Amino acid sequence: MTPHIRKWLQAVAMLAGLGVLSGCNFFNPSGTGTYPSNDPDQLVDAGQRALNELRFSDAYGYFSKALLLDSTKSLAYHGLAKSELGKDGFSISKLVKLADTISNASDSA
Repeated sequence: MTPHIRKWLQAVAMLAGLGVLSGCNFFNPSGTGTYPSNDPDQLVDAGQRALNELRFSDAYGYFSKALLLDSTKSLAYHGLAKSELGKDGFSISKLVKLADTISNASDSA
């Protein structure tokens, strides 16, 4: 398996796992204001806004910074996975084709 495929599978697995963990907080409501670099909640909010505006690289930066400040923010992990998928332009059709390819692969390496 190539490193690129492995990266996508890990991102999808993280996204699926965090979707279950985040429960009802799948989306963080948008507010107004500035985003100081020392407030993880505001950084997560900024990341959610960036995702809504399809600014995936910005969102990735906000979520990454939030996690550096507080590694318990499940919404930040979830957003990080979503922004990673978005910034590289990964399509769900590629995932389906990849899953079919992997399911037909032999177990010997």
